[in-house]
Order: sequence, then C-alpha cells, then structure tokens
Amino acid sequence: MIACSECGRAISNKAAACIGCGAPVGTSELGYGVVDPPAPALPMRTLWRHLWLSAGLSLLGTFMALAADRQPDSGRWLALLAALSLIAGICWLIVTLVRLWSSHH
Repeated sequence: MIACSECGRAISNKAAACIGCGAPVGTSELGYGVVDPPAPALPMRTLWRHLWLSAGLSLLGTFMALAADRQPDSGRWLALLAALSLIAGICWLIVTLVRLWSSHH
C-alpha cells in the first residue's frame, strides 16, 4: 500500500490511478509513501470500563457538590474539587460514548 500524493488515501502500489481523486500513481523524489497501519482500537471491555469509571467520577463530583453546598464555611475547596471532577467525568463520559458509538459503526 502507498499513499496518494494528492489526497493521501491508501491505494495499491499496482494501481494506475488513485481511486479517490484519480491522480496518476507515481513515485515522488522519496519513493513510494508507505501508509502506516491504523492504531489498534481499544477492546470493548476497556471501553466499557472507561464508561463506568467516567460515570462514577461524574457521580462523585455531584455528591461532592452537594456536600459543599451544606458546608458554607469550608466548602470552597470541596466545591472546587467537585466542579473539577464533575467536568472531567462528563468530558470523559462523552469521549467514551463517542468511542463506543464509533466502534459499532
């Protein structure tokens, strides 16, 4: 497999032209461009573990925020930690859901 010099699509080195853009297949001054294989996908078990951990982090942030609301004196640092863990948990949850969705399609 080589990379098309015009569009970068992976094509056979025996093809006369790129099937994506129609550019003729030729060698550049560096020779054929070898296409790196795609990165291996995470196993489904790992993705499901990430999903549960991110949901747990979001719930922990929610409970910390409720606890900080009940302690107005010392709740400032607890509120900060609650906000950070809630934001991190929600972001991680969204990324994991997208990765799960894309692995099914």
